[in-house]
Amino acid sequence: MNFRQIDTDASSGTFSKLETLSKTAFETLSFTFTRRHLEHLASIAHDSTNSPNDRLVASFLLKNAVTAAHGILPLCQDTGTAQIFAWKDEGVLTGCDDTAALASGARKAWKDRN
Repeated sequence: MNFRQIDTDASSGTFSKLETLSKTAFETLSFTFTRRHLEHLASIAHDSTNSPNDRLVASFLLKNAVTAAHGILPLCQDTGTAQIFAWKDEGVLTGCDDTAALASGARKAWKDRN
């Protein structure tokens, strides 16, 4: 089997690429929705056939998206939750604690951007 090594520097307590990947992903996902998702929320908010509650929730999500787009408060400003779903092929070696590296990247994104 061929293995693929992802550079890390576990001896100095840094996770380099895996941590950077997590930080970049969290910064992107925490502050922006896709255009398609924004259009979908707008259609819900403006469709009078939807329930008042659905329209209200969609409108608040759009307001949060405007605030988040300025890069100060994230989209999760109402919940404060961060979830990481990660998959790694068995042929990929990182040489570090993947969970710790991903969590560290998310933590750095939160600390640097809030």
